Amino acid sequence: MVVAAEREPASDDCLVVDGELRDSLATFEIVDCTDEHNSEVIKMLDYPAEAGAPSTIADRVYEYFGSECTFDDMTQWIGGKKFRLPIRVGWTFRLPTDSEWEAGARWAACSSIRSGPQGQAMSYTGRLPEIFASTPLLDWAMCPPGTPKSGQWNDTLPCTSKSKWIYIPGIFIKGKPGKNYPKDLQAKADALCVKQAKPFLVKGAKTKPIAGLGPAKDFPPGEIYGDCFIARADWNGSRG
Repeated sequence: MVVAAEREPASDDCLVVDGELRDSLATFEIVDCTDEHNSEVIKMLDYPAEAGAPSTIADRVYEYFGSECTFDDMTQWIGGKKFRLPIRVGWTFRLPTDSEWEAGARWAACSSIRSGPQGQAMSYTGRLPEIFASTPLLDWAMCPPGTPKSGQWNDTLPCTSKSKWIYIPGIFIKGKPGKNYPKDLQAKADALCVKQAKPFLVKGAKTKPIAGLGPAKDFPPGEIYGDCFIARADWNGSRG
């Protein structure tokens, strides 16, 4: 890991991360936010005293830091308050090198990832909270390219004029995927998505929200996840 400016990262620093952005051990440089970069530090975290060298916990990084940097933390950072609408910004963690840790470094950085048109990490100039504030929310929302279907994961792309559905918070439903899955659980999932959709719908919305249940193989027994979608024409523009 190469850290420019010869210092540890700090909140609101802008980073150029080399390689896979979701890799907590990826190398990075700290740069001025007016320069092109692909990540920003949302908040700094303390490295647990009982944890070993960063390379030994990299595969379990969310076990250590997942409760300290969450979707709510990210949305407050980017938008000034909590909201529920899924957007094209994710987060991950950056750790010091083993040698930096051995020299006394005890930090971890929760940092952002901005997803582009095909889900890849984007590079950009300027700070994400400022960019977010100056652009329409629809530019950050996620829409499937067609009508959502169950039994598969639906692709979500930036919303365009051709997008007819928009992605809202998903749901968990109780039940086992049987031989008729997902058909046997579709009505139950759709009903739960109707409840999820209320904060996002205009009055008199005409199109019923639908659930896109994921592949049966991806779920432990009794815990099935479904994405929820509403008609874009019925969205009230709310963050939820």
